Amino acid sequence: MAERALPRRCDAQSAMTRLRRLGAERFEAARLAMWAFTVALPGADPVWLLCHRRLERGLLWPDSLATSADDDADERLVLAAEAPPDRQRVARLWFWERLARRGLWRARLSEASPLAVSLPLWLGYAGERRGRRRLLVISGISGEPLAALKPAVLAGLREDAQRA
Repeated sequence: MAERALPRRCDAQSAMTRLRRLGAERFEAARLAMWAFTVALPGADPVWLLCHRRLERGLLWPDSLATSADDDADERLVLAAEAPPDRQRVARLWFWERLARRGLWRARLSEASPLAVSLPLWLGYAGERRGRRRLLVISGISGEPLAALKPAVLAGLREDAQRA
């Protein structure tokens, strides 16, 4: 299945500035493979719930899943997709999103098959603490910190290291 690459809007310079403020010394562009489930609002364009098996919360994506230009073709770190989460888990994630955001009560999770998407990220590696480095994850779209994605990113990094 072809993966849709969400556009990177946060450039390298602004990402490095933000990551330096958070204490990072090294930086890397990455993409995290996720699954997009359709959420239908009556009389409105669909929104998407981006899910990954290793995440405790989904990410709500309000825009279309338009693919980006090949500006990220040189990225070497693409964290591979696992199988999509099961429907019961996605329904639970959607329930919590509906509770957190008023106005989404009428929206329904569609039964359509999920789409594979890749979310652009910037990874930062902070100095050692007790012999360990600290991972910082910010969005490649908005530049905001996304600490909730750390378990999925770490699992992807671990899998890449085992394959190498």
